[in-house]
Amino acid sequence: MLCDLEGLSRADAAGRLGWTEGTLSGRLARARALLARRLAKYGISAAALAAAAGTADGLAPTLVESTARAAVLT
Repeated sequence: MLCDLEGLSRADAAGRLGWTEGTLSGRLARARALLARRLAKYGISAAALAAAAGTADGLAPTLVESTARAAVLT
């Protein structure tokens, strides 16, 4: 959330959480893979999501956040 939605660098996010950058990077990779698997169950690919976010300049953070929340709830 800190990196993708709030725009913090990995170094800043890791410092805020008290983690090393390696720990943060590993957790981000695992979380993104889990989200991709969950979205794939509904026929949504990461490429399609990125394309949709890129075409709606002001909507991208909202789209990403709502999609992430929906994936977590499923």
